[in-house]
Amino acid sequence: MMAHLPPLGWGEVSTRRDVDGLGVALRSEIAVLGSDLRGEITGLRGEITGLRGEITGLRGELRAEMRTQTRSLFLSLVGLQMTAAALGVAVARVIWATGGLGRHSTGPVEPAGRRSRLRRDLTRCRGRRL
Repeated sequence: MMAHLPPLGWGEVSTRRDVDGLGVALRSEIAVLGSDLRGEITGLRGEITGLRGEITGLRGELRAEMRTQTRSLFLSLVGLQMTAAALGVAVARVIWATGGLGRHSTGPVEPAGRRSRLRRDLTRCRGRRL
């Protein structure tokens, strides 16, 4: 087995003292790197805390904007529904006042006296300027 090893002199062989010295140096390098890493982690924790504060502020702003937008949208929709209801009432009144949807209406027939009064009133209104 020794025949397969490359030829080395005694200067190439390391001693226990050499290995112990390298171990101490390696441990000190690891300790320095560990303290650097701890410092960076502490800095990152501070940045994360700052980001959490910013996110909390943005969340509050977003909620306020959504509240305002929801209120505005709700009031707009209520106004739209009221307008649609008023338009429906107006159309119904026009249909009722004219006696139906046209000459060939299948709806109820108005008494002759009422129709003639409506025609007379409409004729008077047409002559006046509004």
